[in-house]
Amino acid sequence: MTLVLIKQTKHHYNERTFNYFEDRLVGYYIYKENGAVIADTSGDNLQKDFGIAVSFDISCDSTVDTGFFVDRKKEKIITVGLEILSPTQMKFRGKIDQHSSYVSPKRPRTLYTGSTFPLDMVFTKQ
Repeated sequence: MTLVLIKQTKHHYNERTFNYFEDRLVGYYIYKENGAVIADTSGDNLQKDFGIAVSFDISCDSTVDTGFFVDRKKEKIITVGLEILSPTQMKFRGKIDQHSSYVSPKRPRTLYTGSTFPLDMVFTKQ
């Protein structure tokens, strides 16, 4: 799995009555098995506030909290913990959010078991 994260400083959030700036991490993932692409969110418009698969909020104390991490193939929201292990490695721990499901607006809801990708991984910076 490849995970790309981009820090957006002072991203302007302007939706309905909300109008503020925030720092956030957004990005995308590509998951392959035996060389075949199983899931790819690299086409997301990372300037949008909604509809992206990977978004983390950065708190004032510099902690990182899951905004959204969507398993689009299984239509689930994953709660993710990120832990820096070294300057080049990061631990990814995911948990399927049982109380909140991702529902595609373009098709009827389908209940899938499990997740598309492993929920416990170590990423190495390249």
